[in-house]
Parts: sequence; C-alpha cells; structure tokens
Amino acid sequence: MPRFSVAPAPTVLTLSLLSLPALALSGCARTHTADIGTPVSVSHPVGAYSSEFRWGNNAHVIYAVENASLTETGRMDFDLTVTVPPLGRVFGFVRMEVTCVAGGETSSAHTHERLGEAYDGTFEFPMWCAVPEEADLVAIEIDHHDEHLRFEGSVE
Repeated sequence: MPRFSVAPAPTVLTLSLLSLPALALSGCARTHTADIGTPVSVSHPVGAYSSEFRWGNNAHVIYAVENASLTETGRMDFDLTVTVPPLGRVFGFVRMEVTCVAGGETSSAHTHERLGEAYDGTFEFPMWCAVPEEADLVAIEIDHHDEHLRFEGSVE
C-alpha cells in the first residue's frame, strides 16, 4: 500500500504565496472607488522598462473628477485631471476609456483634448457625456493602465 504524506504547513503557505503574483498579474483590473471631488492615488512602478522596476520603487498618479454638472438637457460636463509624477517613461492616455453611468444607462465620455502620451505633469480633460434628464446620481468610470476607477456622486 503506497504511503502519502502531507506537506508541512509552512511549505503549503510558501507555495500559496508564490502563486499570488501570477494571480495578481492575470489581467484583472484593480478597482478604486471615490466620491466625485475626491482624488484617487494609483501606484505605478518607476522605470522605462519592466527590467528596471524595483520592489517598492513606485510613484503615485493622481486622478480626480470634479465639477460634474448638467449643462443642458441630456448632457453632463465634468473635469478629469490626471497628475503624473516623473516615472522615467512616457505615460499614455491613448487607451484611457471614460464612461458615465446614470439612471441605469451607460454612455461614453467625450473631450476635445488630444489623448496622447506625456512624461509628467498635470493634464486636464474637460469632458461630457449623455445622461438621462432625470439623473441626479452619476458614476464616472475610468479604465486606464489595468486600473478601474469609479467616481460617484450627485449631479448639480
């Protein structure tokens, strides 16, 4: 009869901890939720290439959504500000997706600003989206660099 043994608890714990980075890097976006007007800090590694990234050497990109207001029937305007610290590489805005959720409806946000790449600085994007006329609560969602941000609040 074959004999089986169970690995001691520290070995099992070590194996479990080793599998966490693979799960964290599997493409699931982290979600950050805040009220409109409250900035959200998102940690990004510093360096031009992933080989330069060092554990704990991160800088914080700050996202803020402010001034959400109904400017005309069926339209809400708001300001999205992104403050990018020196990361040692360009920070892209090309693939940033912004949507508005209000009254059970979702619509894409629009801006006249060019969404390109930059090294660092503060970038302001005046934006607007379609919302139902009776909307009084809104969520503005941003998908950017494997992060999901959700800013919630009332519409003025």
